[in-house]
Amino acid sequence: MSRSGASVVTTVSKQDNRENRGQPPVSRRSRHPRGAITSETGGGPRFPIAFIGLGSNLGDRAANLREAISRLAEAEGVAVLRVSPVYETDPVGPVEQGPFLNAVIMVKTGLGPRKLLAACLAIETTMGRTRTVRWGPRTIDLDLLLYGDHEESQPDLAVPHPELTTRAFVLVPLADLAPEASLPDGRTVRDLLRAIEPVAGIRRVRETGKPGTATDFRSDGPW
Repeated sequence: MSRSGASVVTTVSKQDNRENRGQPPVSRRSRHPRGAITSETGGGPRFPIAFIGLGSNLGDRAANLREAISRLAEAEGVAVLRVSPVYETDPVGPVEQGPFLNAVIMVKTGLGPRKLLAACLAIETTMGRTRTVRWGPRTIDLDLLLYGDHEESQPDLAVPHPELTTRAFVLVPLADLAPEASLPDGRTVRDLLRAIEPVAGIRRVRETGKPGTATDFRSDGPW
């Protein structure tokens, strides 16, 4: 999915300075509305919960998803908490190509949204992602969908993801993990999914003989 769209929240310099000191990022417009998700340990600082969408339609698609999740789990400042079921989905856009496997993961992070997105893009590059044709086939695609209740709109960073509200291949697995998670405008993931029903072109798949179910992250993958 392309990255564009929403409203600026906080300056990069202050955000990065807090990250460099190991502190959780701060948004001046953080409101913690209904469904906003954060995590805390005891009396310690609250760390944002983020949701990342994954997709692949080249090579061993399931292996690509597993590798991307494992790489994120190994990234500094990122803890993978849960993994959605995996869905096979019809491609979107004018380019003729094969179907995708898509999933969504929930992570807890000490990184700010910009650094978390940078970590995702670095994994794409490491795994051989090339950007030659828009909407074209890809080895792996990692999109930052939600980051707590953070809002930001920049050419290189938009949170919530601007196409989140209309894409079944994102909303269906996201609803498996957090149906009551809300956008800053108050709409929940469940609301968004209902708005685009009936959903077509998306099928829950089985990998390694096991039906996909939302699961706690394990090093050997959820499927």
